[in-house]
Amino acid sequence: MPGKRTLRIFLRTPAGFSAFFLVLSLAMTPAGRAASLEVLASIAPVHSLVAAVMQGAGEPRLIISGSASPHNIHLKPSQMRALQRADMVFRIGPALEHFLTKPARHLAAAGRLIDLAPGKGDPHVWLDPLRARDMVTVMEAALVRLDPASAALYRRNADRQRQRLADLDRRLRQKLSGIKARPFLVYHDAFNAFVHRYHLTQVAAITLNPGRPPGVARIGRLRDMIVRGKVACIFTGPQFPPSLARALVRGTPARLAAADPLGASLTPGPELYFTLMNDLADSFTTCLSK
Repeated sequence: MPGKRTLRIFLRTPAGFSAFFLVLSLAMTPAGRAASLEVLASIAPVHSLVAAVMQGAGEPRLIISGSASPHNIHLKPSQMRALQRADMVFRIGPALEHFLTKPARHLAAAGRLIDLAPGKGDPHVWLDPLRARDMVTVMEAALVRLDPASAALYRRNADRQRQRLADLDRRLRQKLSGIKARPFLVYHDAFNAFVHRYHLTQVAAITLNPGRPPGVARIGRLRDMIVRGKVACIFTGPQFPPSLARALVRGTPARLAAADPLGASLTPGPELYFTLMNDLADSFTTCLSK
């Protein structure tokens, strides 16, 4: 066959022989092996943290992008195929991404479906940078187990990321310190980790279940609270229609502001998490300082 003859002739030359073994050696390096791994992350903040730990070794793939909500998503055939090929999948846990439990059960059986916050409490734990720091440690251990040849790289990256998250926490604590007593509502009850970490005053959520709209009685109670001046701002995200929040504040001094826990409009990658958290703090500070 011409292709094989050409390769044999090429390998007989000194330059060809050297080039062949250079390519082979690159493929056998830790980076070469890691680049062939199929690592998936459920949501953009998780993907961002995993991407930072994997920098220089490979890039994870994001399952849910844009404004899609993990609470009510239906996987596409391409996403199902990606899960079948995956070597490892990172998610917050079944309380948030229950849709991954059945498609990724073969990974769970092999210890490669990694739950970062497997408990039954509030699953939106990434909105606390110190909880995110703990998640990075779980990611590091899982990736080292999956790809021990790249262990040193994963550990260096994880150390750097933990320091950045601690620094971020200090900056946010300082930025948010002046608005702790200002009362606000959120559309979806997704911000407890953020609220508790920085001692903010969330008085209620419009809906406790993102798949179920609030009833008439609840809307009436919230409207009464706003009319009586008990709420300075309502924070809502792109995953939910703004019409109800607009109706609630109409004719009152209360204001609407954006607060997206997933970073729907941000470019996925290692910096997304930090941009998301800084944008969130800016939105809270701007609205609640008025």
